[in-house]
Amino acid sequence: MKLRRAAQGELPLVTALYRSVIGLPGCTWDESYPDAEGTEAALLQGNLFLFFDGDEAIGSVTILSPCHFDDQPVWRVTGDRFCEISRVVIRRDRGGRGLARVMLGELVTLLRGEGCRAVRLAVSRENAAAVATYRGMGFSFLGECRKHGVDFLLCELEL
Repeated sequence: MKLRRAAQGELPLVTALYRSVIGLPGCTWDESYPDAEGTEAALLQGNLFLFFDGDEAIGSVTILSPCHFDDQPVWRVTGDRFCEISRVVIRRDRGGRGLARVMLGELVTLLRGEGCRAVRLAVSRENAAAVATYRGMGFSFLGECRKHGVDFLLCELEL
């Protein structure tokens, strides 16, 4: 399995991954989010990643720039040495096997090598599978907030 930056022309793969999980318990996504504009912007910034099993795209994750939750007063690592990740997805038919943890482990290794000191994220309180993944990876749960009609848990992993 391999994580790599998405290439031009791979946006349909990412969109298909996003759409595959709509309707799963705890998923707050719908047909309008994640949107094509934000996904393409992440691709152009080099912040959109795809996770492959052989030639098959089975997951994706995005580094947000600019960050969406900077305004929350809970973060331990501040300044410019952190990354906020979002849109973590493993294709519906591959879920429940620990693949998100593997994918994110690869991303954390990459980010640590690039000098990042912490990874931040916000996860829907209702997404039990994702919450369990982040707890299992050692993320600290620092607080909560409500945005876009969703109650989020704010998490940080110091590297």
